[in-house]
Amino acid sequence: RRPPRSTPSNSSAASDVYKRQPTEVVRAIRDSGLRACISLAVSDFKEGKHTPSLKTEEALRKTEEFVKKYHLVDKGRITIKLSPVGLPAVTLKLLREMRKLAGKYKVGLHLHACEGEEQTRISFKRFNKSEIEVLFETGNLGADVQLAHTIWISKEDLELLTQTETNVVQCPSSNIKLADGVTPIAAMQAVGVNIALGCDGAASSSSYDLLLEGRIASLQQKLKENDVATASPAEIIKMLTENGVKATGISKLGKLKPGWKADITFVNIAQLHIFSPDEVALLANLVFSATGKDVAMTVVDGEVLYRDGQFTRFSEKEIFEKGKKFLKSKENSIK
Repeated sequence: RRPPRSTPSNSSAASDVYKRQPTEVVRAIRDSGLRACISLAVSDFKEGKHTPSLKTEEALRKTEEFVKKYHLVDKGRITIKLSPVGLPAVTLKLLREMRKLAGKYKVGLHLHACEGEEQTRISFKRFNKSEIEVLFETGNLGADVQLAHTIWISKEDLELLTQTETNVVQCPSSNIKLADGVTPIAAMQAVGVNIALGCDGAASSSSYDLLLEGRIASLQQKLKENDVATASPAEIIKMLTENGVKATGISKLGKLKPGWKADITFVNIAQLHIFSPDEVALLANLVFSATGKDVAMTVVDGEVLYRDGQFTRFSEKEIFEKGKKFLKSKENSIK
């Protein structure tokens, strides 16, 4: 019997955060046909020498403008979360006002939390409380909140995450590269915390390959827990699909079900490093052997956006050449 050429999973939604008004980025998302949940990162407290910050009122104004301009554009394909970037770089006033703003526009929040040991110490120095405790008291935990990283947490912090149904987005490559630590996902799973997978951006992880992140996440947890059953392939695939969508708050997405959004990623399994007639082995190969290069097709809202190495809405080669010329001209202008 011929093996199936590809296996589908859902979904194809992206979630990303930007530091400036991302007019061009949003245009690129719209032109490409992707579905995305995006945020404008703002801060009003100087975390370090090189961390830019705004006045609280300006941060709120920019955020509200951002929501009004981009939330639910393109028939709802682009949605918004508010992003007071993270406790080391924000004030309590901004956190409280952001929650009010989120309620006004019925959107969620995206924050970085408990990423490094130093940030944890800073929180106790400023507030005599953990980051999670501060976020709880300012209303910035909840089912509409996704917290990136969430490494340096206590048992009490974990109880608050569970109680509020807050979503956690672990970023294994970034956390290894920056020596931040390991998100305790086994402890989180034991109490029902929803866990998704992220990249934290190319600057800190050097990759946007979520299949690669899944492999690293599983291996990292097995080593941390000294248990080969931890972070199984089935759990990782769920983090990459259903759990990720739950963290973004997009409805009817993340599963292949009648009446749900037709966002599907197909992976070519008819290859030596992936295929197996055994379903358990095939799933393991998807997590431990496949990468983004093995994606055969991407569909959003029933429209094919990528198939067999070709994008349907734009020319990758043309964009690369334009980008190369721009970078060269920028380099020459600096010289």
